[in-house]
Amino acid sequence: MNQNALGDRHNFGEAVHFVAEGSVVRKSRSPYWEKSFLTESVFRKKVDGFFSSRNYVSPLAFIPILRFDVNRDYYDVEYVDGGPIVISDEYLTSVGSFVFLCTWLGLTDLHYKNISLGSCDGVPQMVPWDIEIVAANVILPSQTNLISKSSQLNKTSGLFPLREFILDNQKYKDLLLTGFKNAYLVIRENGGVIWDQLFSTELGLNSPIRVVLNDTAIYEKAINTSARDGFCKDEIEQLKQGFIPYFYTTLSSKKVFKYGDSGPCESQISLDDVDQGLRSLPPSVDDLNKLYHFGLEQFGKWLNHT
Repeated sequence: MNQNALGDRHNFGEAVHFVAEGSVVRKSRSPYWEKSFLTESVFRKKVDGFFSSRNYVSPLAFIPILRFDVNRDYYDVEYVDGGPIVISDEYLTSVGSFVFLCTWLGLTDLHYKNISLGSCDGVPQMVPWDIEIVAANVILPSQTNLISKSSQLNKTSGLFPLREFILDNQKYKDLLLTGFKNAYLVIRENGGVIWDQLFSTELGLNSPIRVVLNDTAIYEKAINTSARDGFCKDEIEQLKQGFIPYFYTTLSSKKVFKYGDSGPCESQISLDDVDQGLRSLPPSVDDLNKLYHFGLEQFGKWLNHT
């Protein structure tokens, strides 16, 4: 494995790693989901425009625009090593809107390794480096991994580093909750356009969405101990070679694929075997209201948890 590896070994040895003396991150999969958020994509412009029309701060306002170089077998993305977290009213409002947007879009696995909070030249920034699971059938912000369940505090959640700034500051908490509400109002009015721009394009329908059968920690233990009980054949095939099993689906196929010796191939697993459901359509009005009300309650409890 490359000594500059940042992530786990997937796809028969591939891992996310640094190149060009640490100025570039290389990934061996489709860049579509990350490019949608980290470039001047049509999706991003739509989101920014809808929020701007209401004089709201966009949930993507503090996500930097990065350079991508896409090749057949991998893509490179500019790496920004941010400075310390800087707090502003607009930043917190934007982050609150981002929490609701991600919950509604079904983005998950946004723990502290996959999203970074910091600053550049004194300006706050937020960088979702790794977006692999989208359109998941989630209803609570904790399912995005940006926050943890309100009854517990998980230091690996993506927004945990903010807690030291907001814990004793009611104004900051209110700004985050205001952003959450703002996103609900924008999506209630314009959600169909936003959803279609991300998911209904050719790339949106056919870009891989990671399917998770077991947590990485469980796979790591299995690799270290050679334990194979409870895993399916396709998982064992990859575990034997010391790789974290990797599976994916697409919105257009709804089949589960794996990586074999000769590249992607269909797995014996079906989505019915997995807890991770997919949304083919945006949540209904009733479901959107539930996302907001249940999510607001959970977000508020997380912000006030001591």
